[in-house]
Amino acid sequence: ICTSNDEENILPTLHDRLEMIDFSGYIEDEKVQIAKRHLIPKQIVENGLDGRGIDFDDGAIRMIIRLYAHEAGVRNLERDLATALRSRAIALASCRPFANIIVKEELLEILGVPRYEEIKTVDADVPGVVTGLAVNFGGGTTMVLEAVQMKKVQENATLKITGRLAEVMTESAMVAYTCAKNYLKEKMNIEVPDMDRHIHFERGKVPKDGPSAGCAMTLAFISLISGRKVRGDLALTGEIDLLGRSMPVGGIKYKVLAAHRAGYKHVFIPARNKKDLPEIPEEVRNDLNIMLAEKIGDIVDFALI
Repeated sequence: ICTSNDEENILPTLHDRLEMIDFSGYIEDEKVQIAKRHLIPKQIVENGLDGRGIDFDDGAIRMIIRLYAHEAGVRNLERDLATALRSRAIALASCRPFANIIVKEELLEILGVPRYEEIKTVDADVPGVVTGLAVNFGGGTTMVLEAVQMKKVQENATLKITGRLAEVMTESAMVAYTCAKNYLKEKMNIEVPDMDRHIHFERGKVPKDGPSAGCAMTLAFISLISGRKVRGDLALTGEIDLLGRSMPVGGIKYKVLAAHRAGYKHVFIPARNKKDLPEIPEEVRNDLNIMLAEKIGDIVDFALI
């Protein structure tokens, strides 16, 4: 029996010889409950603090999950909880005064600089900026795409794609670009000027691949060339084909949860991913406007300001 955090990194020749069983990672609320019911009581005993009234504020637990232990499981979460509790054990052994409740304001001193940055909504005042949704080792995450255009420097206009995109995602960007140009001409009656264009995915040092950002890239190009901004409270996922159809993708649960955690109010997913909606916690579904997209036009009509 072997375990892996990322199936994509398993060599094809080995993957072909394995029977795969997929276990979903924990969402944030599940991690909070695991911490409160199991991890914290266990670490309180192991650090000699039982009977002392030591505990964590909910805000501190969530801060550790978001900024220090952003993973699918809870292994690093337990380590960080233990580190925080040891600070109380040291204070107790040194006869120094301390508060019984560990709060988020003291985590920087205890755990050091956060390992991850807090994800928030994007407030861009220019066209061509879109928030996509992706899946990584820690579950779901938001991913900002930025597109710009400029006068061409060669005889033929060029498209530049950056952000450490692998082959699948690079090809998806080319399809999105062609789809966007066709949509602008046929549906919006906009002639696409012959200019150099550049699309970039944030966090350039992180490798990215997979067919799930096509709709976001198409929307970024349409926004850029039409000069109309994308509403800042929208995030989306879905692949695109040359006919402008929104194709299904994986990881819908984690992507929607990432959008909710980051403060987005509206989320587009492919219509063919409707079957995945029951996996999303009811409180998240009630708090978000989750829309189904058959084609890129469904997204453009709502997204562009």
